[in-house]
Amino acid sequence: GDRMKPEDRQRAGQIARQAAQAAFAGRAVQITEYGARAGSAACQTAAIQAAIDRMSEEGGGHVVVPEGRFVTGALRLKSGVDLHLQSKGSRLVFTTEINETNYPLTETRWEGSACINYSPLIYAEGAKNIGLTGPGTLDGQAGAGAWWSWHHQVENAWSHDLPDLQSPARSRLRAMDEAGVPLKRRVFGPGEYLRPNFIQLLRCQNVLIEGVTLVRSPMWQLNPVCCRNVVVRGVTFDSHGPNND
Repeated sequence: GDRMKPEDRQRAGQIARQAAQAAFAGRAVQITEYGARAGSAACQTAAIQAAIDRMSEEGGGHVVVPEGRFVTGALRLKSGVDLHLQSKGSRLVFTTEINETNYPLTETRWEGSACINYSPLIYAEGAKNIGLTGPGTLDGQAGAGAWWSWHHQVENAWSHDLPDLQSPARSRLRAMDEAGVPLKRRVFGPGEYLRPNFIQLLRCQNVLIEGVTLVRSPMWQLNPVCCRNVVVRGVTFDSHGPNND
């Protein structure tokens, strides 16, 4: 049954009414208009990001992922833009070629600790009015061969597969946090085995995440940090790897 106290229910309603849902201009562009190719094994990151960047520069609107399988690296959402997966057959598939080209080093949070590490797969920083919507799927492609195998390097500084690469990065980052080490000196990435979150939004305002499905996440799945007015509605999470909170 509903055990919420009347005063709590009233407060919840007040919060919901105060939340300003993101609003987007009516214009729309398909990522294929910028050269993104469905079915290609090559990363389409440059084309998809160009569509997002241009739409933001022009005042915002919807960047549409049509039906098809589009391979990409990390994408950065920009102010005014709704990245819209148009149909159930629209798929953004994130490459397992893990390098700084596909996943650039950027300011991020790893289990709450600020650092510079591989970009989350979907990332935004300081953006306003951003969306990730539609009935399509985002596939992180994490598994035994990518991302999830890093779990043991971090937590135990040990691995059956890479016994010579021992990197207790998690403990080192925690120590940096406690000591107040400046962000610019907290650089991780290659050889450190700190898996990025699937979606991470830093210091954003007016966010709408609606309808999408996330599968095979590298780590945490949806992580808004220091954001205001975040609406998450009808999202499906289907991932059972390590730390897939």
